[in-house]
Amino acid sequence: MAKEQQPGLPTTPSDTSLTFGIDVSTGMNAYDFAARGVNIAAQREKRGIPESLPLPHGPWTMELMPTDLCNVGCSWCSHRTLRSEHVESVKVLRKSGDTTMQPYLARNTLMELLDALEVGGDTKGTYWAGGGEPLTAPYIVEAIERASQFSDVFLQTNAVLLNKFTKNTELLGTLRLISISAVGFDETSTESVHQNNTFHKIDTNVRTVMEMRNGFREENGPVALGRLKVNAKIMVDKTNYLQLPDLVHYWRDDLKIDIIAIRLVQDIYYGETTPTEDQAELSSDQKAELFNLIVANYPQDADLQKFANFLQLRQLTNKITRSCYSTTQGHFGVIDAKGDVYLGNPEIGNIEYSVGNINQQPWAEIWGSKRHKEIAERMNAEQLAGTCNKAFCRHTTANLGVEEYLDGKRKAPDEQEIMDEGYGAFM
Repeated sequence: MAKEQQPGLPTTPSDTSLTFGIDVSTGMNAYDFAARGVNIAAQREKRGIPESLPLPHGPWTMELMPTDLCNVGCSWCSHRTLRSEHVESVKVLRKSGDTTMQPYLARNTLMELLDALEVGGDTKGTYWAGGGEPLTAPYIVEAIERASQFSDVFLQTNAVLLNKFTKNTELLGTLRLISISAVGFDETSTESVHQNNTFHKIDTNVRTVMEMRNGFREENGPVALGRLKVNAKIMVDKTNYLQLPDLVHYWRDDLKIDIIAIRLVQDIYYGETTPTEDQAELSSDQKAELFNLIVANYPQDADLQKFANFLQLRQLTNKITRSCYSTTQGHFGVIDAKGDVYLGNPEIGNIEYSVGNINQQPWAEIWGSKRHKEIAERMNAEQLAGTCNKAFCRHTTANLGVEEYLDGKRKAPDEQEIMDEGYGAFM
């Protein structure tokens, strides 16, 4: 399509690091990272923690990647290289007779970490993701039950094994948010991404979750299981973008998911430094084609129209803040399946940015250590210089929120309200 036929659309790709998310019950934007950052800053201020120091005992949100094993084969998986290298190295060791290394975190190591986070008292949310598919970890149910005793639990999953949590309402109630990587609306569309026939398992599992949650909420109100929200993160790439209306209809109208998030897949893969031929990210022309499809054929669908407006966003230059508050103040930490600890998403897999390894050190020797401070200072300097990977970092919005709060331009949100919504704990 000629660009002059697309008035208002960008001539360069819009900022695809953004996820367009809408709570279908309220019509409001489902993701407010700025509010999350402001809440953390306000709580730190109440405790008298100096602006330049991290939370003393652990991050507000801990992302845990328990395993590099996965049960599907998405070609655009951002962890595909790191996962493959880890799994293959384990296979080589096993052939030599060494069975000590596994493609997932050891159970006892992870449980000791959770004990330390609970005792520390600073971690309010645990985010279980990948890496691989977290539900393939052999101890995952036990670990999440443990984490739910002191934190709000956010599970990112492809939903193939979600039945592990539908055995009873108490077990499902350990989850605060389930985010499903939604790739299809029938057998054919799902198999084209997952490389195997998973549609009916996913469909059954999601329907069971929604039925259990809705039934509990009708009887007991918004407590325990009734507080659970289910999010469908629809992954849009160059092979399925024209099927977006079908995907939205299935997940929103058929399965009646709480939150619909539409994620434009990015050509960013951890551990890869050169472009690959199997580019998944939409071109400007493909975005224009999708925009025209929605505007012309779905004028009454408010959610799709809002997404069409999102597609019109021009490339944004992320503002440089006085500090990378997310890093320096301890908003976030992530531990991968090898045990390495990082302070941000874009750094995962780059050992230069690891602040320690839970397989080699207890948590108390990692968080707040000299190495932790050195890496935080390095990441902060890169943010100030504009050389960090802002296009792949959700925390830039949180940084802006914190700075507006510190400058008196933004009020602190009601603590109870934001924690009830879940955004303060694990987004």
